[in-house]
Amino acid sequence: MSKNTTIKDWLVSTDIPYSVIAKKVGVSNKTVYNWSKNKTLSNKATHILKQYYNEVREREDRSVQSEERIMLIESQQNTILLQKDKIKRLEEDLVEIKNILNNATPESSHWDDLSYHYTTEVELHWKSFNFLLGRTICSVSNLKEQSKILGYSESKLKDMWDVGTKYNDMSKHPIDKILHQDSKDELEDIAKTLPTVFSAIKDMIGNHYIPTKLMYKCKDGSYVGAISYNKINWRNQKVSSKIAFLIEE
Repeated sequence: MSKNTTIKDWLVSTDIPYSVIAKKVGVSNKTVYNWSKNKTLSNKATHILKQYYNEVREREDRSVQSEERIMLIESQQNTILLQKDKIKRLEEDLVEIKNILNNATPESSHWDDLSYHYTTEVELHWKSFNFLLGRTICSVSNLKEQSKILGYSESKLKDMWDVGTKYNDMSKHPIDKILHQDSKDELEDIAKTLPTVFSAIKDMIGNHYIPTKLMYKCKDGSYVGAISYNKINWRNQKVSSKIAFLIEE
């Protein structure tokens, strides 16, 4: 398509008033009107209109580009908002999944309903080179009930529980002195496997529940059985226990 034809087509189709075009190119309104009615533009007319035509096209191109940039920015902003919304939903879903894993298991629901005489909170630790399991008793409850059943004074029990002291070898903890040998052997077996288990699944979400049989030696030399219900948090290596003595009440 020739330049003459291109400019002629523009002149016929443009929304710019002829009076404006005439003023810009320095001719009369009637001249511009006649150019639009002619079948073709003369070379002279084309030459006169060419510069203004190019200016108009450049403005239109810049306007289109500006609109396209705005549309692109808006599209990117919308995409970012959608991604943020998706991330938020995924985070909410993750929290929900964690809550389900932590709280919706049968063991978890049973845990809240357990009857017990006292509770303990224990932090486990070990040396990586020999996997010797140690423990720190972080808290123990209801010394009064323990004293009533086992016969030791609350002061004596407090010394044996030795809350807050770190023992690198859990079998050396003073509370083991009032455990029957069978109970100590069972705890020792558990102690041998737990470090390996912890290392293998330390990032596991949720808790694990392990019941343990215990036999306590009373002050008078008799023995009383107990069940320790243990909730293990793999990630922070802590064990929460609810202990119920097997006695008639």
